[in-house]
Amino acid sequence: SNYSGDFVDWGQQIGDGNIWRTLSIDEWTYLLATRTDAANLMGIACIQISEEQYAYGLILLPDTWSCPEDITFTAGMTGNYKTNTFNLEQWAQLEAAGAVFLPAAGYRYGLNIERIQDNGLYWSASAYDSNNAYHLQFTASGTNLNNFNRYYGHAVRLVQDFYTVTATCDAAQGSVSGGGTYAKGNEATLKATANEGYHFVQWSDNNTENPRTITVTADVTLTAEFAATPTALEAVMAAHVYAENGRIVCEGDFR
Repeated sequence: SNYSGDFVDWGQQIGDGNIWRTLSIDEWTYLLATRTDAANLMGIACIQISEEQYAYGLILLPDTWSCPEDITFTAGMTGNYKTNTFNLEQWAQLEAAGAVFLPAAGYRYGLNIERIQDNGLYWSASAYDSNNAYHLQFTASGTNLNNFNRYYGHAVRLVQDFYTVTATCDAAQGSVSGGGTYAKGNEATLKATANEGYHFVQWSDNNTENPRTITVTADVTLTAEFAATPTALEAVMAAHVYAENGRIVCEGDFR
């Protein structure tokens, strides 16, 4: 009841610029309920750490899920965490394919920790009112998105936003590098390389640095602009030959 400072609300105040944050209630709702085939993109599981150690929890799968060939995953909340039991090697394969595991870590009330390996309770970044915040709660039998009093201690799953940096150009004139997917707040270095007969002029936002480094805070598309490099004669002609009063004027000796 007397929290203060950065840890009052992980979603709104943790970190400069919210580089790390918790999901909003809308994002939790999307993962658990409103996305296409949501019920088949999650399931309870047991991760076997050793012969004596294990962890019960909820597995969330990405929208574009493809299960590793030698692993069987049963979707849904069957009432038994051991429905899906994976060793660490199998979990590593699932994680590499995009799966996320939320341990059933229980909750804290005062100095007591309750319901470990039974309930999973995770705060969202969304406030319900001054005393309550929205949260995810799950057991082996189901999930629930509701509000809960803030003086309970819940788990948090911190996430980062990722954005796409797209770097393009006319392939006949040159090439660019540095595009890709970056976590919010990270830097991307873009470089434009001109083909023979061309030179770099500027980026599509009029920036003339090359290479250039940007801090990624949103999806962005930048196009490198090139121009034909004049020959030595063309350069001289451009500098010394011009029209004046209907006549062509040549300055200098061109022999």
